[in-house]
Amino acid sequence: MVVEMEKAVARYAVAEEAVNELISERSQLVVELEKVRVEAYEVCCEREKDGCAVESEFLDVLMELKKVKGINDALQAVLRDKECEVKELRDHNELWEDPSGDMKQVVTRHTKIFDGNWEKIVRDRPEALFAAFVIDSGNACHVPGDRITQVNFDHD
Repeated sequence: MVVEMEKAVARYAVAEEAVNELISERSQLVVELEKVRVEAYEVCCEREKDGCAVESEFLDVLMELKKVKGINDALQAVLRDKECEVKELRDHNELWEDPSGDMKQVVTRHTKIFDGNWEKIVRDRPEALFAAFVIDSGNACHVPGDRITQVNFDHD
């Protein structure tokens, strides 16, 4: 019986040592678990803070977008008004007509006879007459004034 008792005491000592090791491991795991919980909480707080910052930035961008949309709408309204104004000007002034055709360069010669005594103007102020003629011709032909060349004034 003493032998059995010694065996039981030995088994108890082994079991007690195993339990103490398990308790020690459990304590270490509890400490590690607490560290992980603290880290998880910090990460969660940081993520929430970042989420708030992103949300705030998103709201700022959204407000800026609304401002730009308002400006764009106002510019669209101005553009529509200007298009209507251009259409009305085209309807009331033949100088606004766009040239028709394939827009190739065309050279033409014209002669215009004006009634009245133009001799004095041709003689005294030919540059003013020339400038007025070039401006009017350029507007009528939809070309820049420097494209109007070889203008001559004769008196019959």
